[in-house]
Amino acid sequence: MGRRVVRAVAQSSFTRRSVHNEPDLLRLGGVEARRNPAAGQTRLPVRFLPAPPAQSPAFLRHLRWMLQKDILRQDMFLIGPPGAARRRLALAFCEALHREVEYVALTRDTTENDLKQRKELRGNAVVYEDQCAVRAARHGRVLVLDGIEKAERNLLPLLNNLLENREMHLEDGTFLVSPERYKVLQGSMSEARANAYQNSLIPVHEDFRVIALGLPSPPYPGHPLDPPLRSRFQARWIDGLADEHLRQKLAQFPRAKALSVPVPFLNSDTKLQRASTSGLQLPVAADTAHLRLAEAARLLGSDFDPHAALLHALPYSLMTSPAGAALLRDGLQSFHVTPIQKLRAELIHSPNQVTILRTAHAEVALSSGSGPALESHRPAFTSLPAHEDLLQEMFLSHATGDLCLVGPSGCGKSMVAEEFCRRLAIPFDELLLHKELTLRELLQTRTTDQAGNSCWQDAKLVQAVKNGRVVLMDGIHRLHPSVLGALQSLIHDRDFHLPSGTHLMSRERWEALAELTGLDPASPTLHGVELIHPSFRIVALAEPDIKGAAGKNWITEEIASLFEWHICQPLCKEDQLALLGNTDPEAAVRIHGAMQRLHDGAGDGVLASSLKFSTRMMLRIAHRVALFDGVDLRREVWLIERLTLAKYLPSVVRDELQRLLPPAISWVPIGSSDLQLDVPTLEVTDAAVRIGDVSLPIKKDGDTSRVPHTVFYPNESHLRVMNEIMKDLISGEPTLLIGNQGVGKNKIVDGLLQLLQRPREYLQLHRDSTVESLSQTPTIENGQLVYEDSPLIRAVREGSVLVIDEADKASTDVTGTLKTFVETGLFHLPDGRMIVPHGTAASDAQANEIRTHPDFRLIVLANRPGYPFLGNDFFSTLGDLFSCHAVENPGREAELKMLQAYAPAVDASVLEKLASAFAELRQMSETGQLDYPFSLRELVSIARHINAFPEDGVEGAINNVLDFDSKSIEKRNKVVEIIRRHGVPYHGTGQIRLQPLKKFDGPLRMEYDRYSGLDTSGPKHGKVDEKNQPHVGGNTWAGGTGGRDTAGLGGKGGPYRLDAGHDIHQLSDEEKAAVPEHIQEAAREMGRKAFADRLREIGMSEHEAEVYHRFVDSVRPQIGELRELIASLRSSGKERAWLRHQAHGDLDDNKLIDGLAGEQAVYRRRVEQETEHFGEQQAPKRVTVLADVSASMYRFNSMDQRLQRAMECACMLMEGMRDANEERLAWQLIGHSGDSDWIPFVTNETKPASDADRLKLLKQMMAHSQFCWPGDNTLPATAKAIQQLASEEADERFVILLTDANLERYGIPASELAHILNSDPDVKAFVVMIGGTLHDQAETLRRELPAGKSFVCLETQDLPSILQQIFSTVI
Repeated sequence: MGRRVVRAVAQSSFTRRSVHNEPDLLRLGGVEARRNPAAGQTRLPVRFLPAPPAQSPAFLRHLRWMLQKDILRQDMFLIGPPGAARRRLALAFCEALHREVEYVALTRDTTENDLKQRKELRGNAVVYEDQCAVRAARHGRVLVLDGIEKAERNLLPLLNNLLENREMHLEDGTFLVSPERYKVLQGSMSEARANAYQNSLIPVHEDFRVIALGLPSPPYPGHPLDPPLRSRFQARWIDGLADEHLRQKLAQFPRAKALSVPVPFLNSDTKLQRASTSGLQLPVAADTAHLRLAEAARLLGSDFDPHAALLHALPYSLMTSPAGAALLRDGLQSFHVTPIQKLRAELIHSPNQVTILRTAHAEVALSSGSGPALESHRPAFTSLPAHEDLLQEMFLSHATGDLCLVGPSGCGKSMVAEEFCRRLAIPFDELLLHKELTLRELLQTRTTDQAGNSCWQDAKLVQAVKNGRVVLMDGIHRLHPSVLGALQSLIHDRDFHLPSGTHLMSRERWEALAELTGLDPASPTLHGVELIHPSFRIVALAEPDIKGAAGKNWITEEIASLFEWHICQPLCKEDQLALLGNTDPEAAVRIHGAMQRLHDGAGDGVLASSLKFSTRMMLRIAHRVALFDGVDLRREVWLIERLTLAKYLPSVVRDELQRLLPPAISWVPIGSSDLQLDVPTLEVTDAAVRIGDVSLPIKKDGDTSRVPHTVFYPNESHLRVMNEIMKDLISGEPTLLIGNQGVGKNKIVDGLLQLLQRPREYLQLHRDSTVESLSQTPTIENGQLVYEDSPLIRAVREGSVLVIDEADKASTDVTGTLKTFVETGLFHLPDGRMIVPHGTAASDAQANEIRTHPDFRLIVLANRPGYPFLGNDFFSTLGDLFSCHAVENPGREAELKMLQAYAPAVDASVLEKLASAFAELRQMSETGQLDYPFSLRELVSIARHINAFPEDGVEGAINNVLDFDSKSIEKRNKVVEIIRRHGVPYHGTGQIRLQPLKKFDGPLRMEYDRYSGLDTSGPKHGKVDEKNQPHVGGNTWAGGTGGRDTAGLGGKGGPYRLDAGHDIHQLSDEEKAAVPEHIQEAAREMGRKAFADRLREIGMSEHEAEVYHRFVDSVRPQIGELRELIASLRSSGKERAWLRHQAHGDLDDNKLIDGLAGEQAVYRRRVEQETEHFGEQQAPKRVTVLADVSASMYRFNSMDQRLQRAMECACMLMEGMRDANEERLAWQLIGHSGDSDWIPFVTNETKPASDADRLKLLKQMMAHSQFCWPGDNTLPATAKAIQQLASEEADERFVILLTDANLERYGIPASELAHILNSDPDVKAFVVMIGGTLHDQAETLRRELPAGKSFVCLETQDLPSILQQIFSTVI
């Protein structure tokens, strides 16, 4: 059985004939093979084999090759670009030969148990069930492994022996052997022995084959093939199956003919893709996109829009750079594929669950599903022109496939998607996705039945597949690419194999299979088949410009092939006002005006990257203002504070925000306590609590055991926050409190709930928190899997207040699961139940619903975003879903009252001094001078210790806080200096050494303008005056000023600058410019020679180490601060992740049934996230520092020590970044002067390795500034640095320009520098002016440059804090 013969035949067409008493024979191009009987075979693929008219020559060549490999009994590897061509070809081959298929889509989470055998609980025993590879081997099926590059590299080698020798050891003790070996063994054994081995030796069927499908990696993301695995396959490149027929299909429709030319333009075989000289990564349209174009053209006929269809099939604007998108757009225009008038469609609902989509010249029937749509408490949909246009496009795309809606957070994607479903009368479910979600969890979960047997339970996606619902997959950009890619067969072909072994297929395929095999068409489930409802659709929701696992754009060519793509743009001003008009009209105008002013003023600077305004945020604020607060001019400042959380913006951004305030209110400091309006008072009665203008009743019938009990001393600052929380409790809005550690967030919440007698459920998040820990914890009771409700479920059911603490410590993928719950009131639980909003209409699944109690409320606590807090930015991710309040330390008087309440025995003057010292320490933290934000918690702890143990003294209590910094002497010295300054009796322990920072203490020198009137004769060094007397004018002495020909300062015609330390007499620029050209050239040449001589001298220094260490000592404190800053940047890139399917570690709650059944790999471990092969290794942050070493740096060094500061900055950078991990942070130091715009001092390839090398570099900087020719290359150097960084792979890109602000001298306007700083949005460019005290040049230039882009640094000690502000602004 299964023999293959080769016979010479004349024709090359694909035919089959019946032979008497033999199965059908298939004949193709000289190859003839036997087809298996189809009767009774339930796993035959059907409707994948094209009809003869559609069998292209390429398809027949590929099929003939596969027949050859099958005859030779060789396993095949179909490799090619993304798309469905490889999979469809493999299934067509199996269909042609009537070969049953075992199909598995591989992901990074596929394990050995998914391929070989899985343990199951049956009764009181554990049994082994064969999985796809074993079933295929035993029953002679074709094993199709889809996505080879996605599997972990240590997984597939387990198949090596099965591929090579058709042998495999199984977990149940049996052994697969090749059919030839089995026959030999059977023939050589006695009958008794053969019977003994009958159950342990299993022959592999001779028809067993393996067809692997994969992408070439590189260039596509994925794991490269393991050489031993690769050598066991025969490969075939599959590409372009659709192209040769697409033109013929498109040519049938007049409006689609325009695409018959540009389609190959978008294919991988075109010259456009092979031409990589531009360095642009251009996306490729997959074969599925081509076929969807043809289907749209068929359905819409003359209403077909080629341009819109291409944009929906290939979202190149989302996949490539602006330059690449422009190139593709221009290419399409060259083929006359341009936008046309928008097509309008009308929906007509008819009986039998059918909706008709009617355009001007076409009608398309769209089926509807069954069952009611889940309700949500989103605001009612408001029809807006932008959303109406988007819905029209989505209706047209709905006819050809699944959709993906891409847009920034809060732009209305979810509301548009829900409205899309409602208008089509299709019920929908929402499914929130997260990074840790595996393919198996997305499809099915393992559980137990009432008898304790293990079984499979469908997840929400599979339920929607069967019931004909639209599933709104929110957050597909968070899914691992292997998980999303594994859904290709479901999305492309409506054909999928579940982990349970069930085969999902369309009704058309099932009917064709039943007719072919003689199965009962009315009973698909009896044969392991479930039908996919024709109304099932996926509407995916995603955010653009999100980096995936490899730091790359998540929309790869493979992902692009899955959907019809639509972009949801932020609303325009008119649409925003229309939405806000549903609230208070005056509030709408005021709110929109504030947001518009901030948006317009932000431009492309640092403010734009830090402020994220969403439509959702506007609606929330408008509703709040209309309900409680009203609007006046002072309220607008409060509004801006609420919109931006300005208190915790980086100081650079906060300063720019201050400039955008209206003049009438700009006196109010953004982010300060002055933003608060009124001082609320607290009144408590037996029945109610009133804080300010808000009153709430005291709960009398609550569970008192869950009411918090805390010691709380009310103060003005905390009462204001409590007043806002009470408004949230009344309106039902979820609350988010953000603040530094120790400012009283928990005290505020617990104190308020204690006053109101409201029960509280508490959920503490941390780094190891998982998505499941938010909802339910699985356990085993009496042999059955049961779930224990989390505090969230209990609070929802019983009407308590749920407090989620430390929300910033958990992964954003974990906290992101709150999005759908907060926004819609829906939450799907692992046990199949679902939380539904209060007031939702009853449904058939009422038994599985948990109705939200009307008293349930949610309060989330998080630390402020940014450095030094190393958590996730919860506010940036989910802030617009909450009513946000910044919690700060109380004011001075309130803080003193609180301290006196906690420490009544302590002298009030001591407490006052402590409060003053801590107030200054906090201010220093806000400005970046300290990295630790000292809080009220530390201050209270000190006061309580002094009160309880006065014999320890103030110093002993303070040491309880400062001993954390015992090994950071400079940091501790700075804090101690502040404490002493405020009169706190602190004497230190002998470890503290207060060392003043180095200041310039040289003699002051005068400068005079003078006119020489004498001609130059030629450059020379000049005589050396041993007595170093001042020389003015003349051309004899070296080191003179205002003279000619000799080395000195302020003169003309000399070869280079030489400072002898005297007062300076300066000639005018006009007189200098009048020096003859030949003398200028001679001076340049002499300067170059002197510079070369000086470089040789630098290399021969004998005391380099001593000199360099003296230099380092002057900036040693700043070096320590910079190293801490760099370390904090690196730590954010070393997040740990769960490594699943391990043989040891923590038990994985999702694999309890596997563990109960005896599986070993049921644990998980925390490990540092390794770089995956889904793209290159994650790129580092890149920093280019441009150091000004122009002539003016040396010339005016005596005035303000600008060159000295530049060298100290260079020293600090070299020492501070010396141990930086180059995989995380790559930096270079480039000089610029009148001689050159690119002087590489430190590059990625040439970093100074020793102190001697670093000292040489500093001397080179000074020598260059002394001997270079006057001039300025600031602008070319900045532009070049930005262009270079933009062309390199990087996580973040920074250009920091160190300059003396002497642009005016060379006629360079600040506007040109500003234009260059903003020339590339991917490169963050900043200016640090380390000179410019002359005529206030630095301050003048700073005011003319974009806010937040420029800093004045007249003290080297300020540079670390400036760098911290730069990094915290954009990282």
